[in-house]
Amino acid sequence: MGLRETVERIAAMSRPPANEEAAKIRVLVPILAELGWDVHDHRDTGEVLWEHPVGPGSGAGQKGRADIVLAKTGHGHRLVCLIEAKSPKEDLSKHVDQLMGYAFHEGVDICVLTNGLEWWLYLPREPGPAASRRFAELRLSSSSHQQVADDLEAYMGKANLYGGEAERRAKEALSKLREAERLKTEMPKVWRRMLDEPDQELVDLFARRVHERVRLRPSPEVVTAVLQGKSVDAVPATVPGDPPKGRHPRAQVPRQESPRRGAAMASRRPRAVVLWGNTTEVKSWVGVMVCVAGAVYQRHPHDFLERTKAMAGRKRPFASQDPADLLRAGRISSAEVWVETNLSADDTLKKCKKLLEVFGYSASDLEVLTKE
Repeated sequence: MGLRETVERIAAMSRPPANEEAAKIRVLVPILAELGWDVHDHRDTGEVLWEHPVGPGSGAGQKGRADIVLAKTGHGHRLVCLIEAKSPKEDLSKHVDQLMGYAFHEGVDICVLTNGLEWWLYLPREPGPAASRRFAELRLSSSSHQQVADDLEAYMGKANLYGGEAERRAKEALSKLREAERLKTEMPKVWRRMLDEPDQELVDLFARRVHERVRLRPSPEVVTAVLQGKSVDAVPATVPGDPPKGRHPRAQVPRQESPRRGAAMASRRPRAVVLWGNTTEVKSWVGVMVCVAGAVYQRHPHDFLERTKAMAGRKRPFASQDPADLLRAGRISSAEVWVETNLSADDTLKKCKKLLEVFGYSASDLEVLTKE
């Protein structure tokens, strides 16, 4: 019978063990045997020691006794795992401190507290309170039997305890549990701080999602108030300069290129760029390109040049720190970076929207308001 079958048989018992001794005989002995331990060697130098004296004390009569201790034999005799067995009716939490005291004193790698159907596994030499040193909790009645068998083999298998692999895996499991617990504690705090003091990135993201859904662009003040759970009745709902009910002519990229449509677009002069809730006046299509590039650069100054390599033409880059690299260089305000502005009105719009998409934004974030 294999380990999984043994776990399944124990989990299916009609009546759980009545006391500690029954738990040892009906549960622990068959499981330890499947894990490779010689449960029939009762010598003091054997690998499975029963009622073994442990803990501080000057003599055997003054020491405590561990129900089962697993030992590494051969070159020397070292205790590697201490097991305390309790009745299924016992509250295991009442015995943790004693178990950890014994295990730490004896210097074992792993210690186990079990009532046969529930197994608590600890790393006794780790720092912190006992509860923070528990790296696994196995329940034969409710967990996957294969998973229980795999975990028992990983942490209590003879070969793994002998070679130190059990302790290594246990430390990995404990580290992941502690990381998960820290995330569980810290993530709500981070989210609360983000809502209480939203940064520009969060405000812009929220405003963009609102605009995509209802085609209205909330002001930063409205977004901040909503994120903080405050009333927004007295705050303007949209950014000044957004199109009112009567439409402003809006520059759009044509679906198909044609000389006539391109000429019509070129005849319109841009008057403002609306991007991420901010409205900026411009006087030309060069101004549109520089305005949009500057806004993106402010958010991504460290990787702007690297990421805009994807927008390079066949012979020239789109952005450069050397204006001589470009046919018609437009300087981004307050930066030693230039962008290509030798573009038609249509191409300017395309480049601006492509630039937004390269940095993970939506092309719909951009509106160019034009004069008739």
